[in-house]
Amino acid sequence: MFASASSSPVHRSAGTAHVVSIVFLFCFCSLPVCVLAGNELLISDPYVVKLERISKPDVGHNGKNFYIATVRVGSTKQEMRIVFDLSSGQVVLPSTSCTNMTCLKHHRYDAAASTSGLEIKRSGKSQAGERLHDVATIGLTAGELGYGEIKGNLMRETLCFDAEDQRQTCVNMGIVAAKAMDDLPYGLLPNDGFVGLGLQGLSISPEFNFFESLMPQGLQPQFAFYLGAGDLGGEITFGGVNPKRVESPMIWIPVTNPEEGYWQVSIHAIRAGDTTLGVCRDKTTKGCRGIIDAQTSHLSAPEGMAGDIEKALVATLPGALRKGCGSTLGLDLQLVLDGGATLTLPAENYAFNHKVSSDGASCEPWLMRHETPAPLGEGLFVFGESLLRRYYTVYDWEMKRIGFSLTAPEKDVAAHKEEKPQADQPLIFLLQLAFRPGKLHRK
Repeated sequence: MFASASSSPVHRSAGTAHVVSIVFLFCFCSLPVCVLAGNELLISDPYVVKLERISKPDVGHNGKNFYIATVRVGSTKQEMRIVFDLSSGQVVLPSTSCTNMTCLKHHRYDAAASTSGLEIKRSGKSQAGERLHDVATIGLTAGELGYGEIKGNLMRETLCFDAEDQRQTCVNMGIVAAKAMDDLPYGLLPNDGFVGLGLQGLSISPEFNFFESLMPQGLQPQFAFYLGAGDLGGEITFGGVNPKRVESPMIWIPVTNPEEGYWQVSIHAIRAGDTTLGVCRDKTTKGCRGIIDAQTSHLSAPEGMAGDIEKALVATLPGALRKGCGSTLGLDLQLVLDGGATLTLPAENYAFNHKVSSDGASCEPWLMRHETPAPLGEGLFVFGESLLRRYYTVYDWEMKRIGFSLTAPEKDVAAHKEEKPQADQPLIFLLQLAFRPGKLHRK
């Protein structure tokens, strides 16, 4: 998910509705306390929350993977299924005030049943006794699945997650309780809601930022994301890292334009093998950047750049190879970041189709494509599931940096055949673009 946020309020006369407009484009084990300075990892009793991998064959042409956790909401511990979204800044849950068919497909949050729930203003203060109430309208675009909206109230509520070691961590924070949800794209998704993990620039206010609300518990200001190979699920670690997931030394890259709220890095060059391509040389004012989004299946490139990158990666292979691109000797796709640090995707991570002829087998590269929303500028890449499986990523809230390490291999990975996307597969990822806080008149 991605976003640029505007915090300027919209003023209207009493009796009218002012809205918060947010656009999304369709991401605990107990350890000894060990805090190290410099480029070392921070480890201080982190919480590891397991993520269940759910495949939805009816989403897109070849299905879509979702990595889902369970959250218990309010004093009555209402169970809801959520995805952790790296590119948005709010917690969004459907509520029992929403009675359309889309909401009825999901678990709904019942504010009346929870003694810990409180309707609040954008600032986090109670709205009790006031006739003008802060509300939100959230617009979501899920690639070719279409555009939809959520309308909801602003609440303060308690969210609890179970850790891998049976501990539980809870956070009291602002959430958006949806009272209306459009069928597209929400009706197609297996999760009930979203927990945004973006930086403060994407949130309505600090009260609504998940990691900001979690920090008073004394955890280290880091979280880490892991997606397993094969049929395995994933995990998110709050308050540090899970060392068993780290295979290589951690490389830290500063977040580009952290005020925008995205976990994004600058891309200085793109290489196919040893050849530097020209796609990022003619930079726009914002240059080439990569936003990390766990809801995107593959590496996604701007529509105007994807074709040139694919052409450079084409490799004709000797013999009639029929074992898939993972067995090929195709060129590595290299993304050169700040300080010369390089992320490398072997052919197995970007090449999917084969054409067999008398001259041999061609392992064809394929990148997802997207039109970059105007507020974000050109040259925007999306680092999706294929990159997050290869690299274990750590997000440092305080230092505004992202750590990359090769993911340590699992010992017992279930056999899994990757679905190969077709050229017309819809792009699915969440992108928050803006919000405008406002008021709703109550009689």
